[in-house]
Amino acid sequence: MSIQADVCMIVHNDVYHDGRVLREAASLAKDGLSVVIVGLTLNNSQIKEINTAGFKIITPYNTLFENRINNVTGRIRLLLQLVITFPMISYHIRNIKARVYHAHDFTALLHLAILGMWNRPIVYDSHELFFDRPLTGIPGPIEWAIKQLRPLEKALARRTLASITVGDSIADRLSQTLDIPRPVVVRNTVDLRNMGESGADFEANGRRVMVHTGHLASGRHLPELVHALIY
Repeated sequence: MSIQADVCMIVHNDVYHDGRVLREAASLAKDGLSVVIVGLTLNNSQIKEINTAGFKIITPYNTLFENRINNVTGRIRLLLQLVITFPMISYHIRNIKARVYHAHDFTALLHLAILGMWNRPIVYDSHELFFDRPLTGIPGPIEWAIKQLRPLEKALARRTLASITVGDSIADRLSQTLDIPRPVVVRNTVDLRNMGESGADFEANGRRVMVHTGHLASGRHLPELVHALIY
């Protein structure tokens, strides 16, 4: 039996640690829209369906070749999981009859195109400049193949209903490179109004404390950022 929804979000991660996706879904639900998120779980659990904050999260996971996948690390592991789980994710996306499909990043936009759904109302949410980021931990031939898909992003983005991104500079660049109207900027900020007590207590002796929020990964130049603070 198909699921009826106002918005179907597609994101190729486990959703539960993606604050941006969760905040956007909660905001839409607060406005009275029904939202279903289809994600990709990275742990050893079976299919999950969770209703939270007024929206539903579905995260399929295929246990086939599970042990072999877990022996691989980094982006290669994610790529293998995506390939193996692709049919299950696709089944759930097709099973959701939504008014609008919300594609998080180029991978989700490409997923909808592969399913032949490019004529549906789609919002493209670009979390970053997908083809300008460092692809660490990926073999050269695979990295080369990924880079060849850059023109496809432009072709698909121009068919979307609207686009969203995380900052002004990225919005300007996407508008130029994809030849689309300037994306709406929805920043990755923390809503301090909803924060409880801090999970960590720093003894700063009156000095200012700077906190990095987000995923710690190679290629994001955090050592250079710290070094630059002396200037």
